Amino acid sequence: MLTTIYQITQIINSILDLKELLNKVMDLAIGLVGAERGLIFLYRSESDEMEMVVARNMEHQTIKDATEYSRSILKEVGHGQAILSHDAATDERFKEFRSVSIYHIRSLLCVPLRLKSRIIGTVYVDTREPGVVFSEDDLRFLEAFANQAAIAIEIARLYEQVRQENQYLRQAVQERYGYENIIGRSPKMREMFTLLSRVASSSLPVMIRGESGTGKELVARGIHHNSQRRDRKFFTENCAALPDTLLESELFGHAKGAFTGADTSRRGLFELADGGTLFLDEVGDMSMPMQSKLLRVLQDGEFRPVGSETPRHVDVRVISATSRDLEAMIKQKAFREDLYFRLKVITVKLPTMRERREDVPLLIDHFLAKIAHENKTPKLRVDRDLMALLTRYDWPGNVRELENQVYRLALFAGGDTLTLHDAQSDTEFFGKVTLPGTRGADTRLTRDDLQRALNQANGNRDEAARILGISRATFFRKLKQFELGQKRPRLVRPPHTA
Repeated sequence: MLTTIYQITQIINSILDLKELLNKVMDLAIGLVGAERGLIFLYRSESDEMEMVVARNMEHQTIKDATEYSRSILKEVGHGQAILSHDAATDERFKEFRSVSIYHIRSLLCVPLRLKSRIIGTVYVDTREPGVVFSEDDLRFLEAFANQAAIAIEIARLYEQVRQENQYLRQAVQERYGYENIIGRSPKMREMFTLLSRVASSSLPVMIRGESGTGKELVARGIHHNSQRRDRKFFTENCAALPDTLLESELFGHAKGAFTGADTSRRGLFELADGGTLFLDEVGDMSMPMQSKLLRVLQDGEFRPVGSETPRHVDVRVISATSRDLEAMIKQKAFREDLYFRLKVITVKLPTMRERREDVPLLIDHFLAKIAHENKTPKLRVDRDLMALLTRYDWPGNVRELENQVYRLALFAGGDTLTLHDAQSDTEFFGKVTLPGTRGADTRLTRDDLQRALNQANGNRDEAARILGISRATFFRKLKQFELGQKRPRLVRPPHTA
């Protein structure tokens, strides 16, 4: 029996697909004891119910009755009792079960699927063949088999759980870093999306240009997660954050003993990202020696770890980003022209917030939804006056500044709607956003904007100008342009008569 159990264990332990494994376990159980039919139930701990997962040659009534047998086993788990009936027709335990008499069940076995002290299900088999009677040896053999099967089933369930979690995480990553997470409908953004859709399908180097806070890393991740390399790793490194010696070790790795403290060898980001994507932010801050080493990787796909003479070969897509004027740096001999052309095979320029003001309401709504999700609270709204003010502000820190400010404003919310009054509680921001001359967008002001500001300021023109963030002179010029606030004829009351 031990040899047979060992051989069977090897078979079932080689199967990780749960459905395939359960079918194999069922067929083996039937074959091992010479049964005619069989069922496997798995225990659902979250609902305290059992679920029939495999059936062989069974009618509905027998499945119903076998479920009751299995429940009786679960009630006896403390004693570990299984069920064996040599002659089910005369067995007092089954006189209430119709299937025994209707379908002439001769002999049956029902054993627990035991995982240490926990029961995860049951295996039921029976026979209707005359002269076939299950023995005590059959019971012990099926119990031993069920114990091994329980381990294999649990492993397959865990494997399936991990597979589903990985699938969920991949989907979550795709949703988080896909292009749909880059918010914008302005003409500048639509133009950028068109370019990104073409860029992702290739493995050519991409250079992302844009001011600080425009979302360069988010776009880099979007390119990677929409490319054929999406299933491989994505790494990032800020070239401005590390001195040369550390940056070289970080990118290319180092051999054991390469420098003081290098007690073990270490793989660099290029090696770790092999087959995937490496995003190098602020590449314009690299020193000339580091630029030479980066150029070699881009040209040949080859590098040497610090302290090693052995070259390594990798296949890495490099996406770089910078907010610096590389063309001016080339003229000043501060950036290699050959590296520049290697990096900017494709250039993606990210618009500033002042170039895409129409996207401000969309971004604010996105950030408020994010805040609501994080805090498990209802999503805040923004009234028209505050939205108009936020839209006109230049946002020199771009999307990053806007996001941080929305989080700050949410702290000052006095109700379910953010208002100008709430914004005034953040004195530092409100003073900045309403400071004359900070917008450079007075040409975008509409008649409605001026009227709302006047209403908000209760007719006080100086206060209305401050709310709009324009000078008093500009405000009066706009009043005249839109013919607002013109003096009305004074009403003359009729003389009082007695």
